[in-house]
Amino acid sequence: MTLNNQILSFSKYHGTGNDFIMINGFDQSFPELDSKTIQKLCHRHFGIGADGLIILKKSSASDFKMVYFNSDGHQATMCGNGGRSAVAFALHSGIIKNLQQIHFMASDGIHQAEIVSHTQNSAIVKLGMQDTVLPTELMPGKYFLNTGSPHLVVPVEDPTNMDVFAEGKRLRYGNELKPEGANINFISGKNSNIHVRTYERGVENETLSCGTGVTASAIVWAWLQKLIGGTEIHTHSTGGQLTVSFDISSEGVSDIILSGPAQFVFSGTIHL
Repeated sequence: MTLNNQILSFSKYHGTGNDFIMINGFDQSFPELDSKTIQKLCHRHFGIGADGLIILKKSSASDFKMVYFNSDGHQATMCGNGGRSAVAFALHSGIIKNLQQIHFMASDGIHQAEIVSHTQNSAIVKLGMQDTVLPTELMPGKYFLNTGSPHLVVPVEDPTNMDVFAEGKRLRYGNELKPEGANINFISGKNSNIHVRTYERGVENETLSCGTGVTASAIVWAWLQKLIGGTEIHTHSTGGQLTVSFDISSEGVSDIILSGPAQFVFSGTIHL
């Protein structure tokens, strides 16, 4: 189907400042979007503006399927803030009815979610993440972990004073992370609170928040602090606060839950 003269309906959501164009793809006449069109829609000056674009599609195995594209137009791996925003969008679109047992398919498999509370424009969402292994010290003082997307977590003295764009880009394209690259998270912490700033691949810039990034950062922090068993870490990013709870042992990390707000911003239509 040609995109010429097509009108696309959309909604805009954000999860702690990590923003997404949300599209209800349950309509079978919905046109396929190519990478150039997605880039244009996500462009902050010539389009709607977003870190990524998410399409909700029908799924025989779950309430919906989440198809996520980064702002560079390429289909991407799991997005934690995107997943929470997709759940809120599904609620507001009438796709889901049972708020305590929500299931959706993402690039890394089935996720379970729960809506803790909601209003007409927002929701507090608990999102179950996939179990993962313990972090690996890929480079001295730099730790790799895949939480649905690949992340390099770098403890620093103070992320506030970091040039996240320059240092994040250098590490993201470094030989150690080739060929796929990874998201780069700079963290500092005290007790059960950590400060996180993230350079996201696919966006190729710092984002205000990253759900899989704060998840990876929380796990790395707990592992470095030698915390064992049930753990809850409060993460602080430029765009807001998220909570990550999990069970960590010598066998790996399980029962991972990412919790926080998802907010409706506006809706509209755009000519493609």
